[in-house]
Amino acid sequence: MSAENTTEKMKSEENGSNDEENNGDSSNSQATTETGQNEDIRWLKNAQTSALSKVTKKRNELDNCMADVNHLHKVKAAYTELIELCDTYQQAHTEYLTVLTEETDVDCEMTCFEGKQTSNLDFRRQVQSWIQQSEQLLMEKLESASGVGKSETCTRSSHGSSRSGRSSTRSAQLREKVKIVEMLTAQEMLAKQQNMA
Repeated sequence: MSAENTTEKMKSEENGSNDEENNGDSSNSQATTETGQNEDIRWLKNAQTSALSKVTKKRNELDNCMADVNHLHKVKAAYTELIELCDTYQQAHTEYLTVLTEETDVDCEMTCFEGKQTSNLDFRRQVQSWIQQSEQLLMEKLESASGVGKSETCTRSSHGSSRSGRSSTRSAQLREKVKIVEMLTAQEMLAKQQNMA
């Protein structure tokens, strides 16, 4: 064998080993990419699950608070938080869907999400209804405590209905009364808690 043939053989062997290294690098980078994608999918799934868990926890808190009309202020605050948590859950779900590649996975997640979303919307309507009923109850309590009877309220509202200025003033006064009742109720609850301690 000549020196030329030996040099060519060595170059050929080097190129072959370089090709093998390149193929190895390619499969390693592909595995790394898949691992990174799997991590992204797992992280986004966990974020969605965590967001849903927070919604469920807030719903349970609201259920407990709605057991007593005197917790109106707590229910209103928790309801605002629930809306924010539902929005966070929806955003986490949307982000998770963007990384799913299998159509069956997407369909399954969509079905699950739609069920949870329907349940959350129904619950939110129940809370809104409870808030309105509780405000009405507290208004009636306040009116009976202040000596304003229903007939007096009806007479005022029938005269005020023809004048929008009086109507809006009356509405503002009612909102103020509701706030006062909420504060008084909160003070009563605090006094009860202090007496228990």
